[in-house]
Amino acid sequence: MQFRHLSLLFIFLLSFTLVFQHSIKSDLPLSWDVWYHLRISRQFCEGEFVWDAGSFGPEGRPHIYPPLFHLFTALLYTITGIPLEIIAQVMAPFLFAASIVSFYFLVKEVVNEKVALISCLLAAVCPILLDRGTSYTPEVVAFILFNVGVTFFLKGKWVITGLLGGLLVLTHGIASVAFFSVIFTYCIFSFLIFKENYWKLFFQVVIMSILISSFWLFRSVTTFLPYGGMHVLSYYPQKLGWIQTVLGILGITCLSKDRKSIFILSCAGVLLLLTRNPFSLPYRFIEFLAFPVCMLAGIGLYHIVASKRVEFLVVIFLIAFAQGYWYTEKYTPVITEEEKTAFIWLSTNSVKGYTVMCEWRTAPVLAYFSDTPPIKGAYQFGALAVEERTKDTTVFYTTYPQSLLSKYETSHIYYGKEEQGYKYATPPFDKVYTSLQTGFYHC
Repeated sequence: MQFRHLSLLFIFLLSFTLVFQHSIKSDLPLSWDVWYHLRISRQFCEGEFVWDAGSFGPEGRPHIYPPLFHLFTALLYTITGIPLEIIAQVMAPFLFAASIVSFYFLVKEVVNEKVALISCLLAAVCPILLDRGTSYTPEVVAFILFNVGVTFFLKGKWVITGLLGGLLVLTHGIASVAFFSVIFTYCIFSFLIFKENYWKLFFQVVIMSILISSFWLFRSVTTFLPYGGMHVLSYYPQKLGWIQTVLGILGITCLSKDRKSIFILSCAGVLLLLTRNPFSLPYRFIEFLAFPVCMLAGIGLYHIVASKRVEFLVVIFLIAFAQGYWYTEKYTPVITEEEKTAFIWLSTNSVKGYTVMCEWRTAPVLAYFSDTPPIKGAYQFGALAVEERTKDTTVFYTTYPQSLLSKYETSHIYYGKEEQGYKYATPPFDKVYTSLQTGFYHC
């Protein structure tokens, strides 16, 4: 086996192991998002593709979130019969490792094989990428489609790029914005600097992507620009990795006025701007900014190694590894066994057709295990009166007016760590379930 194959195998195993060691620590998958995605996947298994009756009760909401990840998970569950929680734990390390390997092919296409191997080492221990990798969520699948899609675009393969672009639109909204922004920006600078016209290729890709995703695209427009806050710039090195950031700056000094440099700077520049935009969820674009930063870092570190200071490679990687490891080492499931037991109790004791009152962070986890719709839910796409529900929840847990119970057709009230964290008063209703930190009240 050639050295490069051994190196790539090592990077795959490293990426896999870094996430797998989190998966085996608990019987439950990590992250908050995963419970929404697993519940929707379960609904897809049951043939409920259009309407989500399991959140924002009693009305529910239309399925707006791109469906490909949920279809993929539903298919795995249908074929294997493995519980959804186990699928999430098993698949997370495989998907993360695959995303790093996909990055290898992109860097190899843009720069060269040696830089690709170094860049992948740094990406495998990048804090923000590890953060996403530990979660079984659509972003990691989007990483793969993003990297492979850009690779084929640079090769001029519009059919494959358009196919991947369409699949990306059906997987993750923000990833789609990042993908089309990167190739659009590269087309602009290639035309301005080298007088090379890639516009036909670009529009072929866009048209094919739209055709592939059109059956869902126009109902999920809001997922492409979800509103949220942004991190201060001084926080970026903590997310991207201090070593990756410093080496990335060094890598910029190694660039020249050639096509690879224009692509890297176009990619990094537009993604950096997207992390500062005021119109969407800008902090999530940092996840995609990590790829050109690691590519630049690989170029910078390659020049250090090329100058015969090989020992720096091991030292720098270990430091980068330490930050990435410590960043994710503290991660634990958002739900305890005590809460899981309480939610399962509700699944057999709730009143069919009625809702449960709880806070935002509780809602997706409770909905998954209890199969009872809360009045809130994860991700607000397609939901009605979100601000009103937020105000009503605060008012309810403060003064407990009966009118809100009627308004949302509520039969049970949950009072757990999230609700206690807001220092809400104890509900003045009959307590029908109790444990050390959880309780359900019937009204």
